[in-house]
Amino acid sequence: MSTHTQRKINSICSEAAYEWLQNWINEQHPGAYPGTPLNYFYRNTAHREYKSRFLESVILKVCNAKGGRARKPADKGRSIDTSRIVTNVLGQQKKIGGRVFVKNNDVRVGSADIEWIYNSKVVNWEVKIGSDKQSTAQIAEELRAIKNKELYFLVKTVDEFIEIYLDRF
Repeated sequence: MSTHTQRKINSICSEAAYEWLQNWINEQHPGAYPGTPLNYFYRNTAHREYKSRFLESVILKVCNAKGGRARKPADKGRSIDTSRIVTNVLGQQKKIGGRVFVKNNDVRVGSADIEWIYNSKVVNWEVKIGSDKQSTAQIAEELRAIKNKELYFLVKTVDEFIEIYLDRF
């Protein structure tokens, strides 16, 4: 593991949490050659959202292994290529246009990053890294979830997730 990757992961995962994840992986795959948390969970360290995606993948895999159904709501959309190749009067070809991102119509604004249905309860996990804060739509969604007797957790590190997970589930 490179020093850069270590620095990235250390900001959201202590050594104790990393060790817990390593032991958890070994329990999931007994007798197999154990993987490391860096290889088992989200791996694209060059991605700008690496830390949040790593934490989301930890939550998804641990929750799905526990039972129930954990998933990321479809909140993205799709990217459409609107580029085309044109030829000028000299016969030279040039690509013009680009990609356009179109959001889905059925997106619930402010929905939690991960929804886990476990023991007939809905558990919402919102992932925020560093100094990120909830938007007003996310705060409204949290209040809606609590009003409907759903569980809602705001998680900033792997350590926080493990603490809540071991304490509540």
